[in-house]
Amino acid sequence: MSTAPEFTVENANHFLKQAGFHCSLAEGDFQRTVHIAPIGQFFNALRLASTDTGAKAYVQNILTKLNVAYGAVAGDDSAPANDPGHPTDNQSESDTGPRVYVHHHVYGKKAAVEFSADTTKAKSNKPGRPTVAIEAAFASQGAERSYNWKDGIRIQLTLQELPIVAAVLLGYINKAEFTQRGSSGKGFVLERSENKILTKVLQSGGGNTMRVVPITGSDIFYVTAIVIGQLQKTIPDVGEGLLFGMLRSMVQIGNGSQ
Repeated sequence: MSTAPEFTVENANHFLKQAGFHCSLAEGDFQRTVHIAPIGQFFNALRLASTDTGAKAYVQNILTKLNVAYGAVAGDDSAPANDPGHPTDNQSESDTGPRVYVHHHVYGKKAAVEFSADTTKAKSNKPGRPTVAIEAAFASQGAERSYNWKDGIRIQLTLQELPIVAAVLLGYINKAEFTQRGSSGKGFVLERSENKILTKVLQSGGGNTMRVVPITGSDIFYVTAIVIGQLQKTIPDVGEGLLFGMLRSMVQIGNGSQ
């Protein structure tokens, strides 16, 4: 029986070369990935990147956030030309393996936001739980549809926040505000306003740190699909109808948003 390769920088660089990336990671780069994405998820994407376009796009995204130049990738046409390194949205299952990265970007004039399926950190003998991560970045000056993801703000929703965000997206409540989330100083607001949902991601500190992106039309649909999909995974024995009823009941009692 074969064993899975170890999470080492040597193995990571082997898979990068195998997938056609013209770069290698230093030990420091490899260690910094834990602050960007779960290391197991990143390594799984590396292993699949040579045959799975979704996995390759995910790796490109991580390399960009690490500020590692990877040049032209052999056989790749998945990354949007105007937003290098960020993968095409809503990757579906491939012929070679399961979906690696489920996410959706919303691009605004001054900022962009990404909603992605994520997993909380495992504790003791308890595995991580499905959730959603929100990452927002300011637009780069002087470049159309280019965003400074390297200095973006990333927030992983807690299990308490996830159903409240779902309630806003479904129209059960108008606002979810979590601006006091502990020592990190990070916070977010989702608020319905006429024909859009305003997403505000911020971090306390000097200067203007609030990234504001309006979500409209089909973007609301795809973001809602990601959030509901992850919420369903936390309670797999509950069907959609009962789940929506539970959300409405939560709203009637009080949703706990700050």
